[in-house]
Amino acid sequence: MATTNLIAFDEIACAEGQIGLVTLQNTASLNALTLEMFQALHEKLRAWAPRPEIRVVVIQSESEKAFSAGGDVKALALETISSSATDLPEKFFWWEYATDYLVHQFPKPVLCWLDGITMGGGVGISSGASHRVVTERTKWAMPELNIGFFPDVGAGYFLNQLPEAMALFLAWTGAPLSGPDAVSLKLADHCLPSSMKNGVLNVITETAWSASHEENHWKLSELLQVSEHESATAQLPKYQERILKIVSGPTPEQTFARLLTWNDRDEWIRARVAYAAAASPLSVHLTYHHLRAT
Repeated sequence: MATTNLIAFDEIACAEGQIGLVTLQNTASLNALTLEMFQALHEKLRAWAPRPEIRVVVIQSESEKAFSAGGDVKALALETISSSATDLPEKFFWWEYATDYLVHQFPKPVLCWLDGITMGGGVGISSGASHRVVTERTKWAMPELNIGFFPDVGAGYFLNQLPEAMALFLAWTGAPLSGPDAVSLKLADHCLPSSMKNGVLNVITETAWSASHEENHWKLSELLQVSEHESATAQLPKYQERILKIVSGPTPEQTFARLLTWNDRDEWIRARVAYAAAASPLSVHLTYHHLRAT
């Protein structure tokens, strides 16, 4: 078992069965995910999957600021340079993608509590979860173009569930979404106040979970739906018609050019266009063809 003090695992008794609790605690780096964290999470999920007493898995953060700001690519780059470990990037991304896929394929309910910053690799480990909870503090984004990369970690799947123009807009502009916005695009499932986390976890531990995975999926969905109440209104829908109209064209060059010439008084739109204008042209093209090919 990979060991690191940046991620913790607990097994908590419920009225019947247990929950496997994962806590990200690399708080100094907004829970940036390291190779060791991916390895530890992957190995723990593989260990929990066949154990009948583990009925539900919950992944949370120790920090109120961030679920996870993404993979720790800065540390990866520095370590690769200093150690001349040329296989380190390949190893890092193998473990990251394998862990993301394992969450997606996990047979038992997985609840991710996406409080605070949830970006890049943080989206990756949560996007395949069966139950994704956002809050009023959530800031969901895929800002990979900011580092000359492209939206990975399964973005070719979950962004492609959206209209093409919206997928390209989110990918090309790194647009940050609020919790209600993420739910409106079906990139998250439930929006709950951050203050309810302990209460929700208490209800989970008071629940008699079944030996049936299907029944437990239903029970957890019911529990979260009962906990929901009126939250902040999603803001993205007011931009959606304009996004669908602007981010369109017969070629990636023309589509991107239309985005860059979007002259709008809205500060949020202006910030998104400025972000796209600063992106690497190679990343822009790679992102377009990645989304088209998957």
